Amino acid sequence: MLHVESNKPGKAFFISCLLIFSLPDLALGQIEFEKPPINYSETDPDNRISELVQNLKSGNVTLEYSQQRGYLDSFLNALDISTTSQTLVFSKTSRQRRFISPQTPRAVYFNDDVYVGWIPDGEIIEISVADPKLGAVFYTIDQHKQISPVTIDRQLGQCLLCHASSHTDRIPGHIVRSVHTDRTGMPMLQSVAYRTTDRSPLSERWGGWYVTGTHGQQMHMGNLWSEETNQWSPIDQKSGSNLIDLSSKFDPTPYPTSHSDIVALMVLEHQVNMHNLITAANIEWRVYWEERNSQHVSREGTEAKLSEEDHYRLNLIANRIVAGLLFKQEARLTNPIQGTSQFQNEFEAKGPFDPQGRSLRQFDLTNRLFKYPCSYLIYSKSFQALPENLLNAIINQLKLTLNTSEDNDNFQIPIPQRQTLWSILKETQKELPKTWHPHFNPKPQTPNPKPQTLNPKP
Repeated sequence: MLHVESNKPGKAFFISCLLIFSLPDLALGQIEFEKPPINYSETDPDNRISELVQNLKSGNVTLEYSQQRGYLDSFLNALDISTTSQTLVFSKTSRQRRFISPQTPRAVYFNDDVYVGWIPDGEIIEISVADPKLGAVFYTIDQHKQISPVTIDRQLGQCLLCHASSHTDRIPGHIVRSVHTDRTGMPMLQSVAYRTTDRSPLSERWGGWYVTGTHGQQMHMGNLWSEETNQWSPIDQKSGSNLIDLSSKFDPTPYPTSHSDIVALMVLEHQVNMHNLITAANIEWRVYWEERNSQHVSREGTEAKLSEEDHYRLNLIANRIVAGLLFKQEARLTNPIQGTSQFQNEFEAKGPFDPQGRSLRQFDLTNRLFKYPCSYLIYSKSFQALPENLLNAIINQLKLTLNTSEDNDNFQIPIPQRQTLWSILKETQKELPKTWHPHFNPKPQTPNPKPQTLNPKP
């Protein structure tokens, strides 16, 4: 059975995996990401995994097989993914659910653009990557084939059944879910289910996950399951709180580390949501503009220019990205958070840093996740690959928001801290347009503003 849930509590349900159709069999005209210019299924990916595939074929990179974890260790090393990012999920909510249980949780590892799922004795390593043009792209490595070069296979239909569904707002995306489970890890049919983001209160997070770390009096759903098989039985949440050792829950020996770090979990939830927002914006604008331009060329014989309506739509899309970048309505912390691994130190060390040693990767963990609340994914290839008009609309909104003299409760960022954020961005984001430069002052929008370019002339 494949578990699927609504964003609203109490709306969990099950559907059979033996579906009579697969996603590619649906009317592709109804799926935005299969329209031009995205053409998701037909387009060759260009991302960290596709690069690794080429390096494996050319012999520039090799993956070593070990009896304990197959290709996992070598694969993580090849992509510079630290094992301190390990988070452990025991709910049966993924492709290899028959191998998953509270005694054999699925491990998830990640860096800024790649997510890796592994289970002891599992048949495959599951991989998803943020592709700058396509969104989430999925691959697997067969753990039973000891061949050279190793084959990394792209996956479409089976993965997209969940990863291009209502869970991801119908775009190819990543998912973090929180569910109540029974003692086998099976999600409870009549209980709550949540799609987790950085806006989710801790009380709704980590159902079906192991969590190591301290968090004071803040309760969460992690480290617990029901002994009943048909209904959720109330459990004292305190018994699953502030755990720093999971050895009483399962044998961690097969895993690279024994942690499921609470800080790594919080970063994972923000990153997944931000990647999905970037993908949705990229697909929505590119498909809209392709259709708009093709109609105009057919009618007028020339390429379309941005109209007032186009600018309005552009700014609506940009607003969603800015809200994600600046952690709008982020769930606030009421007690300090402390992880159990070296994840926090390694993550902060990546930078980049401004001349004063400040970085968007530095944590707060007392009142909110990051000290300087602007997402580090602003440095990502996915963000920088957004269409020119959309990228400039985002940048202008960021500049106006961070340099405003008016308070805005939605962002929960004090005015002095906004100015600090803008200063950090100017010093560390060298690849973006000249709109970052301190001499640039955008003119107030007119009813029909002219389109901007990525590199305006001085």
